[in-house]
Amino acid sequence: MDSTHPPTYLRMEWVAALPYGEGRMAAGEATRGADGGELDAAAGRVAQAIRENAQSALYR
Repeated sequence: MDSTHPPTYLRMEWVAALPYGEGRMAAGEATRGADGGELDAAAGRVAQAIRENAQSALYR
């Protein structure tokens, strides 16, 4: 261990002490569609990929 590779507990303390900004969206807003639907297309593509991967795994 040296100054460039401190032990894990010191790294965790350092990260916990970092300042953080407030989020742009409140926790419940995402489920109410506050993003204006901008994630809908991406979510649809992800869902389709998961569905296709699951189906192809059944028929190997």
